[in-house]
Amino acid sequence: MRLSYQTVSEIMQTDVATVDADATVRSLVRLLTEKEISGAPVVDGEGRVVGVVSASDVLRAAATEPRRGTASTAASGEATAEPEPVEGYYEDPGGPHRHYEPLVLSLVPPDWLDTRRVSDLMTRALHTVRPKTTLDNLARLFLRTGIHRALVMEEGALVGLVTTFDVLRCLVGRSEIFQRTF
Repeated sequence: MRLSYQTVSEIMQTDVATVDADATVRSLVRLLTEKEISGAPVVDGEGRVVGVVSASDVLRAAATEPRRGTASTAASGEATAEPEPVEGYYEDPGGPHRHYEPLVLSLVPPDWLDTRRVSDLMTRALHTVRPKTTLDNLARLFLRTGIHRALVMEEGALVGLVTTFDVLRCLVGRSEIFQRTF
């Protein structure tokens, strides 16, 4: 089956973790770590999707803060050592998610996570598709925008999420079937 015939509804994830716009960054970091995901739709108090937030958004915002443990943030005014890198972060091909929370904590003062809200970091631009969108059109959206996830919406409601990895899993699965038949 070609990508032009297969639809988003066939590969999308329907159990989608969301985060409230008023939640703290600490609760977001915990959600991403516990669910082993790299981003989530952001909802308002009434459950409407108002944005998307990713681990990259958190790290980008943390990078603009004075680094934890540096001379610029040391209370005593004395230069201190840079924080140690989180051991195993780059060597763990099976899941860097478990290293995500310690990594963020090593970059920012502890209160930063509790004083920043998800709404401060989220991307308000929504890239959405419908369940009947073909995978070739989805792939074009990913390429044109440089995004890695699209919200699947129907009649204004979030019904799923689809990522570049979902498309790759589809392609790899088809490739394995093709190889077994020849």
